[in-house]
Amino acid sequence: MLTPLKIAIATQSCYAHQNKPWRDDEALCAYLRKQGHDATIIDWQDSAHNPTQYDAIFVSTTWNIPAHSNDFISWLDMCEADKKKRLINTKQILTFGLKKDIYYAFLNTQESLKPHLIPTRFVTSENKTGFDKKFIHSLSEEDGFAGHNLVIKPIISADGYQTYFFGNDAQNDSPYFIPSIDEAEKICHDILDHAHLRGLMVQPYIKGIENGEYSLTYLRGKLALCIKKNGGFRNDKSINRIAIDTARLQQNIRDVANKASKALIDKFGIDHLTRYRIDIIRDGDTTYISELELVEPNCNFGVTFNNSDHNYSFDTLVAQLGDAILQTAYTF
Repeated sequence: MLTPLKIAIATQSCYAHQNKPWRDDEALCAYLRKQGHDATIIDWQDSAHNPTQYDAIFVSTTWNIPAHSNDFISWLDMCEADKKKRLINTKQILTFGLKKDIYYAFLNTQESLKPHLIPTRFVTSENKTGFDKKFIHSLSEEDGFAGHNLVIKPIISADGYQTYFFGNDAQNDSPYFIPSIDEAEKICHDILDHAHLRGLMVQPYIKGIENGEYSLTYLRGKLALCIKKNGGFRNDKSINRIAIDTARLQQNIRDVANKASKALIDKFGIDHLTRYRIDIIRDGDTTYISELELVEPNCNFGVTFNNSDHNYSFDTLVAQLGDAILQTAYTF
């Protein structure tokens, strides 16, 4: 019989201290305890918890990372200060996934994925010399950007954190619309001046987002759940998301996501990739990878309660995640 483990589920403060755990975390904790393990939900920023006391630490609903990214990276170091591996996903994967410029560079090395990457320009906080509104304006003439509005967001971001769009024909009634190039320059410099955001990234606005975005959650390399987000720029609410049976998922969406998944497995190994999410946009005949979520993806298990037209079970998904965590933990 395998030795019982002491496992921490790391969340942000509001899900650990205010007696309002995230439903997925609460169910996961209960499942791990049922399997005979000592599982606890902790606040990753709570200094009262010595992270080295745990056999495994599952980074979950830590959605406040963008505002505290430097602290988070320091905390990752603390978790394995005794040189013992205990982070799920591993520290290497977590830091890789946190910095979009790093993982975009990796995706660009994958020939099968290049046609599915949104053109992206990065400006880091350390290399912002010469960045101004002339630079923003010049993007309108570059391949991949010409004829598009622009999306501007920090390199370290989550759930639309400090994400805006700018362009002459943009929907100017949106609260996230930048009304002038002078304002765009101001917002960009505000992002660049906050070193914890690492810098900014600029992409063409892909109109396909208005038809919705597909989020595919993988557990140890296996597709476990697909949900569709509501269409529109930063117009997504969890309550409007719907679960889509993987058997009914468009083949091109599945193929591109599986290619990205294989690239990650080839890089990190199946034993280290416990949970990740790949977000996909369809724009006309093109399928784009809009995001890799390797740090604290919302797996959207709760969406299974929103509608009945699917074959998912919340309890089964939680059990699959719990088993994936245990499989990884026993490899340490």
